[in-house]
Amino acid sequence: MRVRIDPGATLGELVKAVHSATTRALEHQELPFARIVASAPEVLPALSNVVGVTTGEAAKTRGDFIRGVLKARRKAVEFMYANPAEASKIIAKVYNLDAGVTEKVVRALLESEKKGGVPYWGPGDLRIDTMNNMIRAQKLVGAVKGDVDWSKLIDESFLPDDLKSKKK
Repeated sequence: MRVRIDPGATLGELVKAVHSATTRALEHQELPFARIVASAPEVLPALSNVVGVTTGEAAKTRGDFIRGVLKARRKAVEFMYANPAEASKIIAKVYNLDAGVTEKVVRALLESEKKGGVPYWGPGDLRIDTMNNMIRAQKLVGAVKGDVDWSKLIDESFLPDDLKSKKK
């Protein structure tokens, strides 16, 4: 469960927020977590679930490291698409999950591109449309206020050329 806490909230407001979150969670307690995750692509708009963030200092001094992380992530995503059963076993082992459930979830997420047109795990390109969907979701729960000017936040210089400036 996640509860957004206002630092200035009274004890009564805090109890009300926790009660509300708990009530919402209990309404869905019969659904297995794996089914909730697996069905997300069926009901949610395309979302960017991973965006790389770094400090200005790291961008100036650790460029090769950042490029290496991006390259390694891309290779991991390619491995998952090519070897979903093996990738699922690795994930299940690392996170101590049921291997069968993990494989079902991984395969469902890999297939989500066919439903929404956007891969759950992409090669690393920045998809402004899906990032905007994520901001809309964050606004709905009060985590973000105002608009985001991506042009002031995004630096594509660390991306491989084939992933730069894809306006989607």
